[in-house]
Amino acid sequence: MKEVVQLAAVLGREFVYQLIQAVYHRDEAPLADHLRQLVTGEFLYQQGVTPQASYVFKHALIRDAAYNSLLISRRQQYHQMVAQVYEESFPETVETQPELVAHHYTEAGLNQKAVTFWKTAGQRARQRSANVEAVNHLTKGLELLGALPETPERDSQEVSLQTNLGQSLLQIKGWSSLEVKEALGRASELINRIGETPEYFQVMYGLFTYYIGNADYKSALEVAERCLVAAQRNKDPIPMLVAQRNVGTAMFQMGETASAQQHFLQGISRSDVQQHRSLALIYNVEPTCAALCWSARNVWLLGYPDQASNQIQEALALAQEVSHTFNIAYVQNRAVIFYIETRSTEIAMNTTESFHELLREQQFALYLVWATINQGACWAQMGRAQDGIAGMRQGLDDYAKMGPPAVRPEFLAWFAEANLSAMNSKIGLEALTEAFALVEETGERYWEAELYRIKGDFLLLPEGNEVEAEEYFKQAIQVARSQSAKSLELRAAMSLTRLWQKHGKNKDARELLEETYGWFTEGFETPDLIDAKALLEELS
Repeated sequence: MKEVVQLAAVLGREFVYQLIQAVYHRDEAPLADHLRQLVTGEFLYQQGVTPQASYVFKHALIRDAAYNSLLISRRQQYHQMVAQVYEESFPETVETQPELVAHHYTEAGLNQKAVTFWKTAGQRARQRSANVEAVNHLTKGLELLGALPETPERDSQEVSLQTNLGQSLLQIKGWSSLEVKEALGRASELINRIGETPEYFQVMYGLFTYYIGNADYKSALEVAERCLVAAQRNKDPIPMLVAQRNVGTAMFQMGETASAQQHFLQGISRSDVQQHRSLALIYNVEPTCAALCWSARNVWLLGYPDQASNQIQEALALAQEVSHTFNIAYVQNRAVIFYIETRSTEIAMNTTESFHELLREQQFALYLVWATINQGACWAQMGRAQDGIAGMRQGLDDYAKMGPPAVRPEFLAWFAEANLSAMNSKIGLEALTEAFALVEETGERYWEAELYRIKGDFLLLPEGNEVEAEEYFKQAIQVARSQSAKSLELRAAMSLTRLWQKHGKNKDARELLEETYGWFTEGFETPDLIDAKALLEELS
């Protein structure tokens, strides 16, 4: 009976009769008798009837005592036997719970076999969006791999483990996590040593995402362009789709809207959702969803609000169809930002509230912080300035603790505008000063025109200077024009028009606004264009 309880202890706190029967190499009758005695003696609880019975140690201490009574060599032998029985007789368990097999091979001291199953366990956890679990499995695999001799095969295994680890960490820690960079940087280093592996594009995508999150746009663009060249050389359509989107994203952040759109359109044109649905598992986001989200914001900047709205709706629908948790969070977050940018406030608020619970459940730390900022921005746009300021202040503080500067200039612009509504000049201007400094430091310029426009609006307050305000409005127009950002040009033109109107310069004001408004061919039911039309009517 001692052998049976020791073997049971190796199987774990809980085990099934069929498993212990497969490992136990003696007659079945004595095994069943021993188990009955253990149940009668209250060492084990039994559920069900043999051979479908399952057992649980009554106390963890009983199990631990039996396990620790085994000699190490015998214990390892048992673990090896259990792992082999799983592989030979329980394929469904191996498929659904590879971590069980990995555990037994680990305890058996068979590191190479254990690493293989820890990697599989990590990949399966990632497929279920169980990223914390995936990190645990993959980390165990890497710990064991470190004890193996350095060979090309071992390095190739590490590339795969580090790549999956980096992608899981990216989801739960955020873009700018040093742990993400360490994992993917190590994978990149190994690829440079052994040559391109199947994970090459996934590693490069992860590094691109890290650089984007840290507002290192030149490095991000360099990585994206390198991937695009490699994809074109290999004539590989999927990496080409991903690379086109990445190049466009880096250019968007740098304010190169026209060039960015060419890449977004090329990426979207390569889309085949049925074929590419699984790519969300590889790249965390489905590439077409991502391309549509970024393109929508870019198209709106370029002055095509209706096309932009259609693209964001397409991205949201596609994300539900793909049905990958992180991808859904990614698209919904980008959609909220789009709706705030375009002042579609009610839709923005409904969207951000609808996926708050998802973010909490999945522990998507970065997007939870963004959701706080987004919600505050919505409140401010809805006239609840103080609630909006408080929410954005909390979100911005939390975001600063996470480290990444990406998108912060735009968030600071929202915060400043809320403080403008509340007549909090000092706080608002301090936010703009920080935003302008970040623009110069990082080169993140897509929202730069708005910074100048909002600064001009602050200078119209009683303690301001209208001459300086006019210069800021003109600078906003100039920046917007240099970026082909017609929607931001329209906002700046309206601000300057109102100032000129106040000083009786109606003719100049009307000519400026007519020229800008007259450029548009769509979006006439959107807030900015409605406001522009009403202002023109005042000037008639």
